[in-house]
Amino acid sequence: MDVCSLYTNIPHTEAVSFIAEQETLIYFHKYNNYLKPVNTSTLKILLEHMLHNCNFGFNNTVYKQKYGTPMGANASVRIANIFMHKLLKKCLNDYNDVKPTNVGRLIDDIFFIWTHGEESLLRFFHYLNKYHTTIKYELHYSSSSVIFRYHSIH
Repeated sequence: MDVCSLYTNIPHTEAVSFIAEQETLIYFHKYNNYLKPVNTSTLKILLEHMLHNCNFGFNNTVYKQKYGTPMGANASVRIANIFMHKLLKKCLNDYNDVKPTNVGRLIDDIFFIWTHGEESLLRFFHYLNKYHTTIKYELHYSSSSVIFRYHSIH
């Protein structure tokens, strides 16, 4: 499964809320032993400032980005990764039907093996697409092979 246009569809308030949860902050030391984490209220202020004050240029015109995370910004990958981890975890916990036992995810690409039949897979997929107002998924599946899609760069 792929998340459709993840970076441009992440709501600022929800992303800040997910990142500032204590569960996320306890792992700060794994990434940098020399810096101490900022307190939660300061982190929220910094994230909100960053997300609400992004500009980008296109055809010699400067625009203010009002939604999503800025493409190419160092923090965007981390924001997207934490956001999807929390959202998918919450979604799977709330789902009351059969679901995959193991799910692998790399930012917006999700891999799982489904053993419950096509009808329940499509039910699960429709549930995921209704769960969040801006995060939508694309499903690629086969009963006989692994589908691997890539984009070539020219």
